[in-house]
Amino acid sequence: MTTRPGSPPNPAPTILTEADWRRLTLKTRQYAAGSYALMGRARLYLREGDLRQASEKGWGSAARIVKAAGEHWRDSNVVHQRHQDLRALVAGLATADRHPELYKMFAAAQDLHENFYENNVPQYIVSLNLDQVAGFITEMTPQLRRPSSPRGFSQEVRASEVAE
Repeated sequence: MTTRPGSPPNPAPTILTEADWRRLTLKTRQYAAGSYALMGRARLYLREGDLRQASEKGWGSAARIVKAAGEHWRDSNVVHQRHQDLRALVAGLATADRHPELYKMFAAAQDLHENFYENNVPQYIVSLNLDQVAGFITEMTPQLRRPSSPRGFSQEVRASEVAE
């Protein structure tokens, strides 16, 4: 495995080849590696019973993999700074790829983010949401092989427009 100094290692070698990984910018690699690292921390917090931190780390892991795609596709004018940008990016991708489950998995991450503030979701549901987010990360990681956003992609798609 050859990466630049300061570059994180490929967190998903079964999904992204080393050649895929090396083609990504450092910032994209940092977002993707951070996504996987935060999911690991979310699982630790869940085992410790700290549902608030497990929830926030789960949200962060989902947000970072979306930011990785947004950063990777920045030449296609994809934005990824605000929550609404992330939501619109996932909705646009779900619509372009005809994969509405992608948006539903991301909704689990949004529920986790809300639980960080409310802290009123039981451990079983936090665990289920983390499972959804883990699946979401697995589904999003191959997007980093695409040199640009998919045909038909638009961040103007609203969640209510995502095909069922």
